[in-house]
Amino acid sequence: MIGAQGYLDAPGGVRLGVFANKYERRTPTQTGFRNFVAYSGQIDRSFGVLRAEHFRESGESPGADLKSRYVQAVAKLHPRIHLAGEHIRQTQRVFFTDTRLNTDIPSVRETGAAVNLFGAAGTVFKFEHRWRNGYTYDAFVAPTTVEGNTVRINPSRATNYWIASVATSF
Repeated sequence: MIGAQGYLDAPGGVRLGVFANKYERRTPTQTGFRNFVAYSGQIDRSFGVLRAEHFRESGESPGADLKSRYVQAVAKLHPRIHLAGEHIRQTQRVFFTDTRLNTDIPSVRETGAAVNLFGAAGTVFKFEHRWRNGYTYDAFVAPTTVEGNTVRINPSRATNYWIASVATSF
């Protein structure tokens, strides 16, 4: 792997970044070089944080082109209480031998909301709910099925779930 990253810290709590790398990806059936490029931006103020990122992974086989982006906002209601929201969108281009069949699949759509409660001695209690629709789950779900010269887009799965966690730093 070879890559580079850089950040620009601007006035007003603004931070812009770029990251790029090239690496070799090997699977049991395919080998090829992949390119990964990410752009990020963040505004950090006393009352909240807004950040966004966009990345794209492309290259030689395995034949897929992945685009992903998210936006996240944090409202600092009190030094010990923060509300957060996040939205993620991911699109995957699926390639076929007959390039006329190439298609973009909305592989992930996810939204989350959280409450972070900051306790004593670096302890954080987090209560989060996520709504997810897509193809990336514990077990692989193929987004397409090829039947002859026909490409069928399989139905995605939807779920929503709660997460409660506690973290402590020493």
